[in-house]
Amino acid sequence: PRTRSPNYNLSGNSFADIKKYEHYTRINEGIHVLMALLGLLVMYGETDRYSIRGAFEFAATAVNAYAVMLQRYNRARIYPILDKMEFRYEAEPEK
Repeated sequence: PRTRSPNYNLSGNSFADIKKYEHYTRINEGIHVLMALLGLLVMYGETDRYSIRGAFEFAATAVNAYAVMLQRYNRARIYPILDKMEFRYEAEPEK
């Protein structure tokens, strides 16, 4: 069977799985920020204002900006879950 990538999918519902997913969202966000900045630099250096290349770079930058916002949104939803799970694990007596 095909395994799911931890970069874009939550592999389980344990505390460790959610922490790993949160870590990967940070990595993905960094990659997309770099790619968006690269796209902006290429657009800035474009001499012909109405070129196909400029339109492609604008679209690529917009897609990367959306991916950054999506990663941040996912982390904002994960943090309350992690806080509750941490509190629950701290409250449980060790066995």
